[in-house]
Amino acid sequence: MAQKNKVKVMIEGKMITLGGYESQEYLERVAFYVNKKIGELSELPGYSRQTDHMKSILLALNITDDYFKAKNRAEHLETDIEEKDENAYEIRQDLVNAQIKIQDLTAEIAALKRRLNSDGSDPAAEPEEHAASEHASEVPSLSDDDYYFDEEDSEPQNIKPAKTVRQSKRYVKNRNNY
Repeated sequence: MAQKNKVKVMIEGKMITLGGYESQEYLERVAFYVNKKIGELSELPGYSRQTDHMKSILLALNITDDYFKAKNRAEHLETDIEEKDENAYEIRQDLVNAQIKIQDLTAEIAALKRRLNSDGSDPAAEPEEHAASEHASEVPSLSDDDYYFDEEDSEPQNIKPAKTVRQSKRYVKNRNNY
């Protein structure tokens, strides 16, 4: 069993011996708090004209008011902590899900790279590109000297160097034709 502590403190100018199982420092802080509250009440007009009994009641009411305010703050803090714990849990879950998604995507990228390296085809190519490459033999290939222009833009000054046949359905051999 814990040892009971005793400490002499001054409250409202009177020496009082406080006893309890708390530390001496704690008991001194309690006495300091009571003296502080008495000092705050003493500054109020009319307090000094009150009877000692009424002063004790006012002191008890003020200390009780502080207690309930502190208890209410503590409850709000506990609620905030619980909400933050829940939010932190959700964020951790989101992080884990994101890490799993990253691992899945990384594995998919690696598989696509292996496929690309093994058969030389572009696994991410759109089906339209595959269809165009299948019909490439039907369209004459272009050399570095070939040019093209868009079907909608048939003006010769807008002829551009052709990089691929797919850039346009209409193309011209050599720029000198215009």
